[in-house]
Amino acid sequence: SYYKDFVSANASASYLPSADALQYFIAHCDTEYFTEADIQTFDADMCRIARNSIYARLGRKFDSQDLTLYFEQYDWYIPVIDPEDFSDEMLNQYQVANRDLIVAFETKKGYR
Repeated sequence: SYYKDFVSANASASYLPSADALQYFIAHCDTEYFTEADIQTFDADMCRIARNSIYARLGRKFDSQDLTLYFEQYDWYIPVIDPEDFSDEMLNQYQVANRDLIVAFETKKGYR
């Protein structure tokens, strides 16, 4: 109620607990620039999911069964693009910036 309205009005994943922050990232990765503060609680698995959610939201299929199963739980995931047919040119400026943020964070944390 008030908390959810506050979070919606003050769009930033850093206000949320880790699991909710991941879901917030997934829902908004194509329309908002995130900062390291927004993903600071992400572990290696959460980073992997967040990074791949950028591609999943565009309908990219995955070779990895665990990613496929994870994203198939969402109605918005419609896997229509084979991995070899996917191109970074399909990403908008938010998606590129957020992907690069996660990659840098994963490298900094030793996850990659």
